[in-house]
Amino acid sequence: MIALVPVCVMLLSYPILGEKPTALQMVFTAVSFAGVSVVSLTDGENANFDFIGFLLLLCAVVCAALNNCISRVQSARFSAFERLYFAFGVGAAGLTALAFAVHGGDTFRLTAEAFSHSDFIWGILYLAVVSSIFAFLLINVSLSYISPILLSSFANIATVVSVLAGVLVLDESFSPLQYLCVALIVVGVLGVNYFAPKMKDEHK
Repeated sequence: MIALVPVCVMLLSYPILGEKPTALQMVFTAVSFAGVSVVSLTDGENANFDFIGFLLLLCAVVCAALNNCISRVQSARFSAFERLYFAFGVGAAGLTALAFAVHGGDTFRLTAEAFSHSDFIWGILYLAVVSSIFAFLLINVSLSYISPILLSSFANIATVVSVLAGVLVLDESFSPLQYLCVALIVVGVLGVNYFAPKMKDEHK
């Protein structure tokens, strides 16, 4: 489902940004999407379909696409860090309110209990600093200079990284079909970026 982010960005980029993808960009996006889809299907042969989970993933796709497009729009007025700070501030306030709504007075106790485990602390530090702050700061910086269509195409590289990590770290098998799918994903990403229309650098 997350492989739909580049597709969703293409659909939203024209009405929001006035940026229209080329025909070849759409073709290579479909190529990359096909590669990700096949990998996901082969890895999840025994997975059960859950409608609520499907709707939540669909919402995540739309939110990710909107985030890229809106960040691109606001890049002319706000720095990458300012956009990151505002987004994370709203997210922190919303999730804190949700925690109190779900756990009520036990929120502080449960939080303190979680921080008493070193594994949780290291995990949360990685998720907060590396996967969130650092990663999204780089995304915002990129969106200051390139189209969200180009940026979103790289989202499918995550599938390639996951497959390679499974092989190198978890000693999983790497089938000929996965070789083909990884090649399709990489070719698709390269094609989307190579056949992009020339754009003016707004930050010169």
